[in-house]
Order: sequence, then structure tokens, then C-alpha cells
Amino acid sequence: MNILITGSEGFIGLALVKFLISELGDKDKIFCMIRKTQKSSALPISDKIKILHHDLLNSNLPELPSSIEVIIHLAGINKTFLSSNDGRKQLLDNIIATSNVLEIAERTKAKKLIFASSVYVYSGIKADRFKEDMSLLPLEPLGISKHTSEMILRAHATSSDLNVLSLRLFTVYGPGSKETQFIPEAIKKFTHANKDALFGNPSVKRDFIYITDVVRAFKSAIDANDLEGFNAINIASGQPHSIQETVETIKKLTSSPKEINFVEQNVNDQAIDLDHCGDIFFAKKHLKWSPLVSFEDGLKHTIKLIK
Repeated sequence: MNILITGSEGFIGLALVKFLISELGDKDKIFCMIRKTQKSSALPISDKIKILHHDLLNSNLPELPSSIEVIIHLAGINKTFLSSNDGRKQLLDNIIATSNVLEIAERTKAKKLIFASSVYVYSGIKADRFKEDMSLLPLEPLGISKHTSEMILRAHATSSDLNVLSLRLFTVYGPGSKETQFIPEAIKKFTHANKDALFGNPSVKRDFIYITDVVRAFKSAIDANDLEGFNAINIASGQPHSIQETVETIKKLTSSPKEINFVEQNVNDQAIDLDHCGDIFFAKKHLKWSPLVSFEDGLKHTIKLIK
């Protein structure tokens, strides 16, 4: 099997590549597409890995393998709540990258494309649980870019033999995540003496999903054979935790003496930044997948490696 992965040097990409190296056979190949022209210092060294240097915003495609079975599209700008020029750039860049990935799929005769979508396609929806068949009208740039990309992929799958699985990732955390993400930032606020334990809206809830469970979901998507056309699938824990509960748990696990304080959130952000909880019935049924790592265990492991 030949698998092509975009965004292979990112948080999820690196974890997925390392996981697949241990899971795939000796003759399987992982083609890692990276923007840099120099040799990658992040990717592991393995005979199973082949590097492709290409910027997905460039429509002039590089030399590609003659055949790819599966494309995993992770590349994109994944920051939340961007505004003005940054938000417009995110929207355009993510859509262009997805369009060019479809061109790669056509050139390589790919049979399956697995897209890393986002919980933010549900932004603006108030619901106890987000379900894949909900009507979507996202309110912020990341969600809009992912939803638009999904519609492009859906249209292509309808008129071709390419099967598309859009994995709607909820709040992924764990070792290797960017330092600016909420959980690593919160850990440092409790473990670094020069930082205050100051946080935003304490009541908003997030559905946190640990990185090893996420890469398992991608492997399950590779192996799934009963899903045709376009399918969106939530990858979540199904058990949300409030920001207050989360930071109190981190404080306990780090044995920090610091006092926790919260600041009022911008009213406009509160209208978009609603509670997140994913319904994972579809993933359990069709991917035979469910999360294995509890929230506290995931935090313990993350704290151990970040500290």
C-alpha cells in the first residue's frame, strides 16, 4: 500500500507517521509531503518513508508516484477565531490546498481520501451533542474553511470513484502539540513560576480527545471498506469537560500551589465559542473505533512529557 500524507510534520502528522511505521508492512510506503525544500529534521528515519517537497498552495504539482491507494490530508491553517486578513487567508489557503489535493488524487488514481476536518464546522450550533447529519452554517474562518472543503470533497466523491472520509476532529491534545494550544499552555501556567494561572471562560465545555486515539482513528479509516462516496465522522471522546474542571485537574496533577483566576470573555467570542460534545455512534459502527485513553490519564502523560 502507498499512502500519501500532507501536513506530515505537524502535531497529528508526526504522531500518525510514527504509528503507521509500526503498523504497516515492509513493502508499504508512506509519502510525506512537506513544504520545506531541505531535509526534514522532524520525521523519523525509516525505509518506509519517502519525502515529497511541495507547497500545496502551488498548483504546479511535483513528480508524484504513479499510484497511491490512500491520501491523508492534514495540511492547513488550523488556528481558531482568526479575524480580518488572517481569517480570509485561512479560508482561501485551506480551500486551495484541498482543491490541489484532489488534483493529486486524480493524478495518482487514489481510491480513498481521508480529510482532517474540525469540530468548528459546528461553530454556532447549540446542542448537547454534535451529530454528523446536522445542518451546518459555521460562524468563524476555520469552520467555514473546513465546511467548504468538505463540500468540495463531497461534490468530487459524487462524480468520481474516490471515496472520502472527513474525520471531524474535536479538541486533540497530548505530547507534541503546539505550546500555544490550551492544555500545554495551561500546564505551563501551573509549572512555570513566572506565569499566572489565569484562564478564560470557565464554564465553556470542550470534548478533549487524546492523540493516540486520534491516530488510531485514522488507521481505522484506512482499513474501513464499507464506506463509499463521502462520509463525515466525528472523532471525539463523547465526554466534555469544562475549562474550570480541566484547569483544576491540571492543578491537582501538577501539585501546584497557584491560585486559579478567570477573566471575562469577549461577548462576540461567547456567541461562537459554544460547548463542544461529539456523538461518536457513527465512528463506533463504521470504523469499529472508540477512544481508549481517559481524560485524566491523557493529562498525566502530557504533563509528564511537557514538564
